Amino acid sequence: MVNRIVPDLFAEGIRNNPALGQALGTAGRARRSTATQLLRRAIDRAELPEDLDVDLALDLLAAPVEFRILFTSMTTDDAYLSRLATAVIAALRECRS
Repeated sequence: MVNRIVPDLFAEGIRNNPALGQALGTAGRARRSTATQLLRRAIDRAELPEDLDVDLALDLLAAPVEFRILFTSMTTDDAYLSRLATAVIAALRECRS
């Protein structure tokens, strides 16, 4: 259901409803800000490199699951999420600016 509604919601916000587009943008920026704080804490704990490309890292965190949910009918079960987490963590360690 989500994969049918959310793309239409974004398209509507972009094309015809500036208030909806603004609300979606505000929500997205808030989520990105929270994730930035989490990445900075991981950097402070030396779990991620000091020169982490935070903007690219944020894309790596969100995009795989969002794409899978919004644009495919594939599931995100525990096994998939575990494999994805391993891959994203490895990518983040190499994601330098």
